[in-house]
Amino acid sequence: MQIHLLNIDYRYDFNNYKSFYPILDKEIRQKISKFVNEKDKIRSFLSHLFLRYLISCELCCELVDIKFKYGKYGKPYIDSEKALAFNISHSGKFIAIAIGSEEIGVDIQECINLDYKELSSSFFTQQEYEYITCQSNMRGKFFKIWTLKESYLKATGRGLYSPLNSICFSSINNEIKPYFEENNKTYYFHSEFINDDYCMSVCSTKPVENFQFYQYSQSKINYLLLGENYN
Repeated sequence: MQIHLLNIDYRYDFNNYKSFYPILDKEIRQKISKFVNEKDKIRSFLSHLFLRYLISCELCCELVDIKFKYGKYGKPYIDSEKALAFNISHSGKFIAIAIGSEEIGVDIQECINLDYKELSSSFFTQQEYEYITCQSNMRGKFFKIWTLKESYLKATGRGLYSPLNSICFSSINNEIKPYFEENNKTYYFHSEFINDDYCMSVCSTKPVENFQFYQYSQSKINYLLLGENYN
C-alpha cells in the first residue's frame, strides 16, 4: 500500500501543464471547469494527472493508455491483470493519493476553525459527539472522525451517497479503535496529522500499519511530470 502526499506551491505557473489537459477523461475535465476558485481547479487537475502518472508507473504504460471505468456511485476503477485500487483527496495545499491492491479510501482535510459542536451534533452520532466535546482538543478529534468517515465511505465507493452519521466510530479509553467489521468485511484505518494543520485518514480492507509514504514538493512534481530541473 502506498500513500503519496503532494505539497502544492500555488506561485508556480501551472500553464506549463496545459498540454496534459486533453489526457484527462471528459467527465474529469467537466468537473474541473465547474470550480470557480482557481486553487480548486489546480488541486483537482493535478490530483487526477498525478494519479495517472502513478498508475502508469504501476502498469508500465503511457498516461494516455489508461482507461477509467466508473462504479455504481461514480468511483473510478480500471480493468487490469494487476489488482489495483486507488483514491484521491485534496484540501488546502495538499493532495493525497492512496494506491493498494484492495479496497482503499483516503481523505485529507485542512483543520480550519469551525463550530465543531454544531457540526458534530448535525453530522455525527451521539457517541462521536460526546467523544469530540467531552475533553480538550476538539479540533483534532473532530477532523479525525470526519476524515475517518470520509475515508471509509470512499473505500466502499458510496461517498456522498451515504450520510456521515450512517456509520459510527466507537471510542475505547478515549481512543478510536483502528478497525471495524461490516458486511463480512473488516476495514482497517490509519490517521495522522500533518504539520498540525491537516488531518489525513486512510481506510482499506487490508491492514494499513506498514504503508509506503512518499512526499513530493512542487519542484519534485514538476520534475516527474514535466522534466524540469529538480532542486
